[in-house]
Amino acid sequence: MVSSSIVWTNHALLRLRARKLSRQIVEEAVLAPDKTLVNKKGSTEYHKIVKNQTIVAVVKKNEKGEGVVVSAWCNPPNPGTRDFRQKKRYYQMQNASFAKKLWLTFLDQIGL
Repeated sequence: MVSSSIVWTNHALLRLRARKLSRQIVEEAVLAPDKTLVNKKGSTEYHKIVKNQTIVAVVKKNEKGEGVVVSAWCNPPNPGTRDFRQKKRYYQMQNASFAKKLWLTFLDQIGL
């Protein structure tokens, strides 16, 4: 798949911005993946390890045979992103007391 045959959905572009990922790094994951998984719904997940992160891009083929990037993320998430805060909050909840879980749930509900 050549770089020019990659199409980006608005959703994917929004996610890239929110997750502090560049198009270049996601294109690298699609064009030269370390691992590829084909899903039942016709999409393909491309995994690429870059430094200490795994970059994942979900791509579907359109009628023209172009790869349409539906979404992309990295694991572990980049600091300062919503994904990073959610993962941190998840780990905090694992060992928290009932009162702490109640407080953390409240913070989630108000968006902090």
